[in-house]
Amino acid sequence: MEKKNKRAVIVGAFVFAALVIFVLGVMTLGGQKSLFNKGATIHTIFNEVSGLQPGNNVWFAGVKVGTVQNLSFNKEGKVDVEMNIGEKSLSMIRKDSKAKIGAESFIGNKIIVIYGGSAAAPVVETGSTLQSEQSLSTEEMMATFQENNKNLLAITENFKTISGRLLSGQGSAGKLLNDDGLYRDLQASMASLKIAVANAQNLVANASDYTTRLTAKGSLANDLVTDTVVFARLRSTVRQIDALSQRADQVMANLNTASSNVNQSLADPSSPAGLLLNDKQTAAEIRTTIKNLQSSTQKLDENMEALQHNFLLRGFFRKKAKSQEEVH
Repeated sequence: MEKKNKRAVIVGAFVFAALVIFVLGVMTLGGQKSLFNKGATIHTIFNEVSGLQPGNNVWFAGVKVGTVQNLSFNKEGKVDVEMNIGEKSLSMIRKDSKAKIGAESFIGNKIIVIYGGSAAAPVVETGSTLQSEQSLSTEEMMATFQENNKNLLAITENFKTISGRLLSGQGSAGKLLNDDGLYRDLQASMASLKIAVANAQNLVANASDYTTRLTAKGSLANDLVTDTVVFARLRSTVRQIDALSQRADQVMANLNTASSNVNQSLADPSSPAGLLLNDKQTAAEIRTTIKNLQSSTQKLDENMEALQHNFLLRGFFRKKAKSQEEVH
């Protein structure tokens, strides 16, 4: 009887020890608590955790660095997430890092994802609180998908309507697809546009060639820009032209003055020119005098002709004519 009791006690002890080992193993494998790894307990605050539970993993840069220890509400009604971070990973997480809720897969377990942080910031320690970033929940994602599906359905309906109108020849695009004449006109317009573009390209090329020639060394434009001697001569020439222009202005002013004086003289009856223009009697007398002079000159010519034929002076005139012919 005593042997049976001892055996029962021993079996019970082994069963109890096995249960303890099993529980500890489950807790360790589940990441609820690490019994052999020292670390730090840090916090982050979320408005809502979307199904996050104690024991879920904490990831940093795609590597598991700890587990979620506890979830609790703070005074503001937000969720305080307590995380245990392994000692080996503490040096990688900075106090200005951020935390957000993610998932191991699309429908997998929820996880805490820690990211960011600057090298200048200090390393987290027990009691540190990381800034959180609220992620979209599954319900919000599904609502977004549903809204997108509605929008996609509306777009599909609109596209169906547009394609129907195109096939029926409605609108400009529909006429373009169904009217061969309009298509040919458009094709001709495109050909004309290509020709215009080619002409424009040739014009640009010619302008570029002309510009190149202008800037070529030795050309007038290049000399005007680069040769200071030519530019100085050109400036001197411009100054001379300016001086000539001023002199021409002065000459024109003198001519205007002289013309004004002549006009005044002609308008003055006491002046000779004014007397000739304004006094009819004097003009008539001058005309008579001129006629008398012409008559006297004619008579003088006749007398000279008579003297040349006079036998007393005929020899004189012959000798004079002969001497003139010898001279020539």
